[in-house]
Amino acid sequence: MSSEAKDAHLFNAVGLRWKRQRFVLNPTFSSLKLKQMPPLIHRSTNILMEKMADQCARNEPFDIYAYFKRFTMDTIWSCGFGVDTDMQNNVNDPYLLNTQKMFSPNMFRGIIFVLAILITELTKVWRSIFQVMNVIRYWLRRYIPITKPLIDESPSTWIMKQADEMIEKRKDIGQTGRTDLLQLMLESMSDQDFIQVRFSRQLRKQ
Repeated sequence: MSSEAKDAHLFNAVGLRWKRQRFVLNPTFSSLKLKQMPPLIHRSTNILMEKMADQCARNEPFDIYAYFKRFTMDTIWSCGFGVDTDMQNNVNDPYLLNTQKMFSPNMFRGIIFVLAILITELTKVWRSIFQVMNVIRYWLRRYIPITKPLIDESPSTWIMKQADEMIEKRKDIGQTGRTDLLQLMLESMSDQDFIQVRFSRQLRKQ
């Protein structure tokens, strides 16, 4: 299969293509496939147990929630995207910081959420506004470096950028021998999906 064939994915698909991809992806979440991921979970668990042992050896009370939070995010990144983060040892790990920011309370995000509840007919509009604001922040930081100290990079933009890079890298190198959710989903894509998506993109450019 061509590596480029995997450009089409479930979130971009509509109609019959979405149904076909959903049908293809269903086996990805089967018990047989998911049973291939325990080695990744064991890695994160072993790190957690080492941290717990260190804390117990000190014989002092500690906040276990912080450790389980980092363990959870480490497992998600490892099983989902095949990323071996160091967030359980490093509280300043960029994957941890941006994930926490993404789910932390945000006034602008809260306003958009409230508006989406109050005026459900314009939900797509509110979502588009939020996405456009993130894009503007990204391009300002990229092409006007002087704005970087003034404008923080959107955590969702950072995460999407990392995900895009991971997908492109996987498509370039092909089979990695590592069983994670990203690899299983990429392997389920077909050349026909890619052809249809490329054709639709060309039509939009004309």
